[in-house]
Amino acid sequence: MTTLYDDALALMSTSSPALQAQSRLAKAAAACLEAALLAEAAVAYASIEYADRRQAEAAIQELMATAEPALEQIAEYTNEEVWRAASDAVQHAIEHLSRTSLDLKPVVLVESMRSFPSTVLAWRLYGDPERAEELVSRNGVTTSLFMPTSLEALAS
Repeated sequence: MTTLYDDALALMSTSSPALQAQSRLAKAAAACLEAALLAEAAVAYASIEYADRRQAEAAIQELMATAEPALEQIAEYTNEEVWRAASDAVQHAIEHLSRTSLDLKPVVLVESMRSFPSTVLAWRLYGDPERAEELVSRNGVTTSLFMPTSLEALAS
């Protein structure tokens, strides 16, 4: 996978002070751009409304995996203020997602002895047959008349 730094590093290695300054400037500019994009990505992750706790926790893991190598590059090629701004944005997003995920319902595994229509399962699980579509979409079922005997549902 190529990064912004590959273009900056592609400049010919030389002893020319002008070219060395140009190379440092290109690396710093790429790191500043990456810091800005990382901060915006953190805001985007925090702005999404997640359907359940598992989705929010997966978003936290994804953001952390994205941020770790990016923050290392940012720290290497910029100053502490730029690194701190990007790092704080990521940290605030992770804290927000962690707090809000506690309010979301967990996903549970439901098993039945035989296949039922989604409306019957929605009535038995939630007391509301209107939530049948939620069960169908959550489990990727093509026909709501024959639901699997083992399926995922939100804890009510």
